[in-house]
Amino acid sequence: GHIAVTAEDGRLRLYAVADMAKRFHPRQAVATCAGRQGERVQFSPDGKSLAVGFEDGGVELRDGATLALHRLLGLDGLLHNPCLNAVAWLPDGAIAAAGHSCLAENRWTVLR
Repeated sequence: GHIAVTAEDGRLRLYAVADMAKRFHPRQAVATCAGRQGERVQFSPDGKSLAVGFEDGGVELRDGATLALHRLLGLDGLLHNPCLNAVAWLPDGAIAAAGHSCLAENRWTVLR
């Protein structure tokens, strides 16, 4: 398995769980998220994809092993919401969803 980590420098890092017991953790992959810091990350149920959510409401779908960018979601205004606080996958792995919570409003947007 893998662990995905976001950082303030706008980079997304991927580590192998098997390497976590070592003193130095070799990165499996590193990706830059267009100068933005990812706020939320979630692997698909099969581990093949990774959803990365950003504070501005955008969501990137990336390869779960290489971090290669597959798709950008939410940049068309449909999802643009500065209160993104979660990304998740449905059990079949086919659809990612983004959770928003602004003021008293809580909602999930299904992304296809």
